[in-house]
Amino acid sequence: MVTDLPPDGILSQDQLQAHAVRIAGMHRLAASTRRGRPLLPQLDESAARLDATYTFLSAASRVDPQPVASEDWLRDNHHVVQDQIREIRQDLPKNYYRQLPKLADGPSQGYSRVHVIARELITHTAGRLDLDTLIEFANAYQESAELSIGEVWAIPIMMRLGLVEELRRLADGVVEARQSREIARRALAILAAGPGSTEKSLAGLIDGGRMKDGRLSAAFVVELLQWLRDQPSTAAPAWQALQQALVAQDDSPDEMLRLEHQREAADQLAIGNIITSMRVLSSIDWTIFFERVSLTERVLRDDPAQAYHRMDFPTRDRYRHSVEQLARRARMPETTVARRAIELARDAVASDPQRDRSHHVGYYLISRGRFKLER
Repeated sequence: MVTDLPPDGILSQDQLQAHAVRIAGMHRLAASTRRGRPLLPQLDESAARLDATYTFLSAASRVDPQPVASEDWLRDNHHVVQDQIREIRQDLPKNYYRQLPKLADGPSQGYSRVHVIARELITHTAGRLDLDTLIEFANAYQESAELSIGEVWAIPIMMRLGLVEELRRLADGVVEARQSREIARRALAILAAGPGSTEKSLAGLIDGGRMKDGRLSAAFVVELLQWLRDQPSTAAPAWQALQQALVAQDDSPDEMLRLEHQREAADQLAIGNIITSMRVLSSIDWTIFFERVSLTERVLRDDPAQAYHRMDFPTRDRYRHSVEQLARRARMPETTVARRAIELARDAVASDPQRDRSHHVGYYLISRGRFKLER
């Protein structure tokens, strides 16, 4: 069991599986699926913010052609993000989301369980996803808690949604850094206009680079430092004012340089991971994922007639829909319904070996044997 996560939250494959088991044991489901927090308003907000980011960074690049890797990732791959958003809206109708199990308590109370699972996986992989990691995490989770058919199908949707939400968070930081650099450049234009700035006016210019918490933005400071280091001695008052402001917040020029370079490198890596994972998700055959994760699918493949696994996907899907319907009406786990159908088929093999039609699980899911299964 994972008790202490590394400082950056990134887990190895073994740690990921242990974490999946841990959170499965912590999750408690609400009695009703219909009362929950909606996700589509969050998606709409993220989509609007990412569109605004693209517009803002595109305009900035025309004025300032100096490349910034994190900004390039966001601009050049905006079409990839739009494709993900379109797929989420298409694949997550309100009625489908309403039927997904929701969490009963905790900070994610009211959200669908699979949305929380997706967020956990994205957080602890730094957004680096592939088919095997998804399968192993979902299967580890099910060592403690069974996922429904609808939840397994919802995992790719929730992974896309989680990536969009994480990208929006990172994009907000990239935009904030760009805005800080632009504020610094406006301040530099004033400083470059002449040496007549007073101590008070210099302090005012520097205060323009403060964030909501009152500290100077590292991006703002680095922009000033790069300019000041090329200036003659007449720029000494500005240098001193900046030094005093940094000392007051217990920072140094070298520390601010380190922080800004670290932030940009981290943003570049994280955004690159997310865009790459979005492309990976679009390339995955999700029928493979489903059939390697769904516990109900595993039960149905024990069909005594050995016919189920040889059927085409649409036919198997029809059987699974029947299991879903029966489980929902009976308020029982889907695997329980599937096992009962298998048991009836096995009973038929033992009691009436010649009547091979009743030996197939499908006879009890979509044919005359369904009446017996319903009883």
